[in-house]
Amino acid sequence: MRSSRWFLTTVGLMAAGLVLLVFATAQPPAGTVQADGSSPTVTPPPVFIPPAPTLISPAYGATVSSTVTLRWSASFGATYYLVGITDMTAGIDFGTATVATTSWTPYPNVRLRSGHVYVWTVQACYSGECSSASSSAFSVR
Repeated sequence: MRSSRWFLTTVGLMAAGLVLLVFATAQPPAGTVQADGSSPTVTPPPVFIPPAPTLISPAYGATVSSTVTLRWSASFGATYYLVGITDMTAGIDFGTATVATTSWTPYPNVRLRSGHVYVWTVQACYSGECSSASSSAFSVR
């Protein structure tokens, strides 16, 4: 198992705002040695994964028309979202769509059927790394 080490460097203190600037880097400052005299191990920085988005509408348990638009909150750092929809009544998973905005209308790609229950999920992604999925369910009148 690899241990992560971060090196803190104090850059300066701004008197007016009393702000101390400290940077954490995976690269040690030049000339840094460990207590045993060896060079420190350099590890890559951690991978950024955006937080899971909050689903806005339709609300859990809502009954909607067959042309519903799915909406969720923007997730800090996300550059795209993976949106999935499953017809729980018919047992059909329609797969996922890649979306750059915070809303998606499944129709005409997915035909929502009256009386069916659907589960929808959204993951926030950045550079191939995605959050856990937020999910909700609705039915179609």
